[in-house]
Order: sequence, then structure tokens, then C-alpha cells
Amino acid sequence: MTSIPDFVYDIVKKRIERDIMWYLISGADLEELLEQEKDMVLVDMRDRQSYEKGHICGAVHIPGEELMSRLEELPRNRLIVLYCYHGPNSMRAARQLAQLGYEVADVYGGILAYRGKYMVRTR
Repeated sequence: MTSIPDFVYDIVKKRIERDIMWYLISGADLEELLEQEKDMVLVDMRDRQSYEKGHICGAVHIPGEELMSRLEELPRNRLIVLYCYHGPNSMRAARQLAQLGYEVADVYGGILAYRGKYMVRTR
């Protein structure tokens, strides 16, 4: 039986450490999580004006630029589900939180991808 050379092991280990994963979910997946009342924290990362115009029911509002300074609001023992307007900001944040050890999911396509019944429109 041949063992893996140390240099190959080191390359693989570095890649795994660098590519810490998070879940990428669709708007329909989010709807299912909400229907099942999963134990999670849903975070709306958009600006205040956008949040006030409409958001997903139960979402906590933490603007993207404040997320890292408000980590104490995110429990480590629950799934953190992030969404922004159309996806890229929450995806970057999901990667950062995953690197910090959080279990994270990002809604692919942001709030624009969500068409479920839990949408709250205020204006």
C-alpha cells in the first residue's frame, strides 16, 4: 500500500483550510426552512431604507458594513442565513462567517430570488 507523499497532504490540507464551506440555498430552499420553522437566524444585510420597504418575516436587520462589528448578535449554535439585495455581499459575508466557525447559508440571488409568502412589504 502506497502512502500519500507529505507534500501532497500539505497541499490538500491548505486547500481545505482555505475553502471553508457554507451552504448556498435558493429562495425556494429558504421558504422550506421558514415553513419547517428551522432554528436559524435570518439576517437581512441590505441598507435601512431597503429593509424598511420590505423584508422577509423574522429577519434581523444587520447592514453588511456592520456585520463584523455585531458578531455578538449571531449565536454560534444556530444556522445563520444571510441575504442581501441580489447576492454578492451576503456571499462574501457567508465566507467570512464560515471562516470564523459559524454554520452559514447564503440565499443565492438575494431577496430578489425570494418570492415566498413570508415577504413583508411596508411601503
